[in-house]
Amino acid sequence: MPVVSDTVIARCRRCRTYINPYVTFIEGGQRWKCCMCNLSNEVPQLFDWDQDKNEPADRYARHELNSSVVEFVAPTEYMVRAPQPPIYVFVMDVSYSAISTGMVATAARTLLESLDRIPNADDRTKISLICVDSCLHFFTLPEGSSEPSMLVVGDLDDVFLPKPNDILVNLVGGARAGMETCWTGLNNMLVKTNNRGNALGAGLQAAYKLISHVGGKVVALSATLPNLGPGALKNREDSKVLGTTKESALLQAQTSWYKTFAIECSRSQVSVDMWLFSSAYTDVATLSEPFGF
Repeated sequence: MPVVSDTVIARCRRCRTYINPYVTFIEGGQRWKCCMCNLSNEVPQLFDWDQDKNEPADRYARHELNSSVVEFVAPTEYMVRAPQPPIYVFVMDVSYSAISTGMVATAARTLLESLDRIPNADDRTKISLICVDSCLHFFTLPEGSSEPSMLVVGDLDDVFLPKPNDILVNLVGGARAGMETCWTGLNNMLVKTNNRGNALGAGLQAAYKLISHVGGKVVALSATLPNLGPGALKNREDSKVLGTTKESALLQAQTSWYKTFAIECSRSQVSVDMWLFSSAYTDVATLSEPFGF
């Protein structure tokens, strides 16, 4: 993908469309007409200047006038705050169904094998794991220790972090050994569970509390319908309404909790990806409304 690195970004004043190969230059090239709303805009002063060579440049050689898709290196005024380290929090369903179907074992093994592929160019990336059933399971990874500790929080209505540090740790460093030990033995640690609860909403809230001050990505993996705590859902599957006028109600969100939570996340630059592994009813209509799959 072509990269525009001189920080000169031209956008329409009205509709905010970026300058592109389909705009029209008018008034001797001093202004350009937006191809979306036809508004006339001024051409930036440095649009015809090569900042690297410090000499005039051919504007028609610029990437944004030759390619429909480009990547801009944005100046500081485009930043809400200084660049933060990449943060990844994995929220994993460890209920009976998730364990018995092999989802937990497969997910833990895959994530462990993927650690070295997580972006970490400047060695600042941080990572954390939160497991959920009818409780929240946090794993602390002290620096230099290869043995993680599990802290269990049973209060789902007022979610809190059980420890101020060692839950979110650097991907490289002294906590890496404890991280690998934790994920390698995760399935065996919980294999005898009979817990059928899934407090996914509380797990998402905990992840948000953990990283809201810096932003980051939450990856949620669920094998059952969330049925406890905030965002709990009911099984609405009813074969009797299929093919009737009431069937459309199944395609509507059951609760606005997930949409409201997504709005809170966006304000703190937190994104959520959700992966659903259940072969039974999962209410995708509700879960997919604000999140990606």
